[in-house]
Amino acid sequence: MVEKPVRIKIFDQEYLLQSEIPDEDINIIARFVNDKFCEIKENMHGISDLKTAILAIFDITREYFEVLQKHDNFEEDVERRTKKVIDKIDKLMTLKTK
Repeated sequence: MVEKPVRIKIFDQEYLLQSEIPDEDINIIARFVNDKFCEIKENMHGISDLKTAILAIFDITREYFEVLQKHDNFEEDVERRTKKVIDKIDKLMTLKTK
């Protein structure tokens, strides 16, 4: 199924995107990217759009890796806690069968 293009605007440039992602999600992502561009441009006066884009990509990627690390840490914590609970249950089951 061919998806209809979605028109987005990032840093005063319009783009047509064709994706299987729902239009609403595309617009949310576009707003996020545009906000990141604007934030960087406001804080670093006089830099080119290319440098702004590179810094925005870097910052978004940094945030993404932080989320991945938090996710990994959460998974490790859940596994560790689950193992503790299973060990406690095993010990209780062993005591009850004696």
